[in-house]
Parts: sequence; structure tokens; C-alpha cells
Amino acid sequence: MVLSWNISHINASAFSPFSVTLTPTKQTELSAWIIVTAMVTFIGVINNIMVLIVTWPRASTTSGVTILIFHYVATNLFMNLINIPIGIFLIQARRDGHSIPANICNAIQ
Repeated sequence: MVLSWNISHINASAFSPFSVTLTPTKQTELSAWIIVTAMVTFIGVINNIMVLIVTWPRASTTSGVTILIFHYVATNLFMNLINIPIGIFLIQARRDGHSIPANICNAIQ
């Protein structure tokens, strides 16, 4: 027995397997999360820049701790400038119904 599907009567623009339907409460919660995450990330970027200025390696400093702190803060700054905004944009894209390949998260991380 062969089953055939006749889906010619379905409006392709109305049906998308990638769209996410959120209740208005969940939509508000997601928007608030995005705004709070963006604000915390911006504050983190400002703080990291200030710490980088203070711990900038100089010829007079011979301590390895200063270089270690500088490296840690530089890595954290990179995460705040690149990784977190990309994550926010991926969540927004998924919410808006865009298709996101499953392996994209591995490439970003």
C-alpha cells in the first residue's frame, strides 16, 4: 500500500516548519531577555576595556600575573563583543522563523 500526500491546498507561506509560535507573554519575556543580555554585555565591554587599559603590559612590569590578567580580560572582551551578540542574533532569527543549520552552534562556539 502506497500512501500519497496531496498538500497542494496548503498555503506554503502560512506553514513553515521553522517558525516558532510564542504566546504574547513568552514573546515579551524573550524580548526582555534580549534587552537585558545586550545591556549586561555592553556594561561588560566597557568594564573589560577599562581593565585592559589598567593592565596593559609595560616594559616596567615583570610580573606574569599582569600578563595573565590582561590575557583573561582580552579573551572575555572577545566573548562579549563576538560570541554573545551572535547568540542573541541566532535566537532572534530562530524566533522570526529563519532556518538555522544545526551545526552552526558548533562553529560559533
